[in-house]
Amino acid sequence: MKRTARLAIMVLCAILGLIVEQSRELTLAEEITIQNRGYTGYRATNVTDAGPGLGGILNAHYFPGLNSYRHGYFTSAKSEMDYFIDRPTYTSMNPRQGEYMSTAHYTRGMIYFYHATGLGRHVLAKRDFEQSIKWNPKNYLSYLELSRVWSAVGMKERAIKVLQNLLASKPSEDFAQLATQELRKLQPMGTKDGLEKSPESSRDAASEDLSKPPNGFSN
Repeated sequence: MKRTARLAIMVLCAILGLIVEQSRELTLAEEITIQNRGYTGYRATNVTDAGPGLGGILNAHYFPGLNSYRHGYFTSAKSEMDYFIDRPTYTSMNPRQGEYMSTAHYTRGMIYFYHATGLGRHVLAKRDFEQSIKWNPKNYLSYLELSRVWSAVGMKERAIKVLQNLLASKPSEDFAQLATQELRKLQPMGTKDGLEKSPESSRDAASEDLSKPPNGFSN
């Protein structure tokens, strides 16, 4: 009986934790203002050319959401991504579910990070980029943006760690170069990773005041 009672308490605590977390996310989202800005020339990932014909929620929400983002209708894009992300069971039988879910989280993270104002936008962007990586560890764009979120709130060590993880995953040459460039901006000269700054990148990094993060967060 005692063991059953303990298990019941643990389950109840887990449920309450999820409720609190969801409530916190809703509160943060309510404080966000999305700014629509016209055509963006958006680059998502390599799944955006999959085209329609895969049916259901993809045609009704996923592809229209990407199209809205591409044309700068970020409020509409976020709404479509919210719907898609909240219903993973709808694509559970699709062999490319991980790619679609990853891109959806990445897209919403980009909206929070670059096209929104308000308290909590960094937290929400961070969560989406992390979820994007969980769904598809090869979505290298999400690593780069997650690193930039950490850097934007003054947590350079975490930003560096994300970039190191990206390089450890053996990305393509283009992404490896981007990650290396970002590391050179963040790391001091003569680091153990052997990524020394040039004078130009040192000046660029010095010009960025990250000592007072606009919207800090912990985890």
